[in-house]
Amino acid sequence: MRFVFRSTAEDHHLKITALPAHQNLSQPELAAHYASVSVEVRMKQGEGKARIIGGPVTDGITIPADAPQAAQARRFVATLLGEGGRRLLERRGFHPARPVWCSPCTALPDELSSLVVQKP
Repeated sequence: MRFVFRSTAEDHHLKITALPAHQNLSQPELAAHYASVSVEVRMKQGEGKARIIGGPVTDGITIPADAPQAAQARRFVATLLGEGGRRLLERRGFHPARPVWCSPCTALPDELSSLVVQKP
């Protein structure tokens, strides 16, 4: 069995089994429920085993402080975090968080501050 992102599966015309929210790790508010299960996996040869505890799958985005095209990067992130970006991500099988969290928010560009909230 192999797991891939839904968007990758769609790009390659693979069959998709949709799971309900209590199983698909998409909802941060279900973190405690996801953490109620774990799996033990074998690491590389000679490295033993590790136990992985369930948790919501989240993605992040950042703009490097020395980005050579920082203004374009800020516009891209603003687009991605806005309504149009949310719709695009949803069409590709992602579940964008609402609200969008940042942590820490200390170096957040001004044009992005209205699109995010400090992570609780």
